[in-house]
Parts: sequence; C-alpha cells; structure tokens
Amino acid sequence: MISERSCGALVYTKIDNELKYLVIKQKYTNHYGFPKGHMEKGETKEQTAIREIYEETNIKVDLNNTIFKEVYYEPKPGIKKEVTFFLAKALNTNFTIQVEEVLEIHWLNEKEVLNMLTYENDKDVFKYLTEGIGLLL
Repeated sequence: MISERSCGALVYTKIDNELKYLVIKQKYTNHYGFPKGHMEKGETKEQTAIREIYEETNIKVDLNNTIFKEVYYEPKPGIKKEVTFFLAKALNTNFTIQVEEVLEIHWLNEKEVLNMLTYENDKDVFKYLTEGIGLLL
C-alpha cells in the first residue's frame, strides 16, 4: 500500500460583512473542494498548506494550526491518502487561478459551499472547521 500525504485549508474571509469560504474546482478530478496539495520533503503540514493555497489561488493566509481536521481515503486501489485541513483566514481576496491545476475559484457563503462540494468528506471537514471560526471571531 502506497501512502500519500497532502495538506490544505478551509480559507475564509468577510466580504460585505458576510463570511465567505474559498472553494476551487480541481482540473484533473473535476471536483469542487478546498485548496490542498502534496507535502514536499522537509516541509511541515502548515508550510505545505500555506504554499499550496498560494500556488493554486495567489491568496496569502494566516493559518491557525490549532484548528484542523484529518481525513483518510483511498483515491485509487493500493493508495492510502491522508489529508490535513487547517482553518485559515485570507489576508487578500483577489485570486489568480493556477491554470495547471485549477479550473475555477469561488468565494461562497455557507449554504453555497455545502451545495457545491463534491465529496461528503469535504462537507464533514467544512462543518467541523466552521465551528472553529466562531471561536476566533
């Protein structure tokens, strides 16, 4: 069994006094989720998440490393994947799409996010991490 590790975040901000969340559409899998990517040698989980968010969206974040959720799944037979999602506050809201990996980027409210996310795992991550936002506001 091959093990893979990725890290990303639920990125949030306030736009017009309403909480908005960053959702991307992945180019190769065609699914809606959160920015994430593979850890590089020597990186911490936090460094990976910050780098991947910036590479995919051009958004800088303030990452909270005390509020996170880990998920496990098998994307293909024989591959076990572990993904750590942190909670991260956007420091800018203007994004640039990384055309090699991302098809779309959206700032959405809670209801829109839950309607758009492709996988139940991502919906569970969203519900868990949004509880943490209340502790920070």
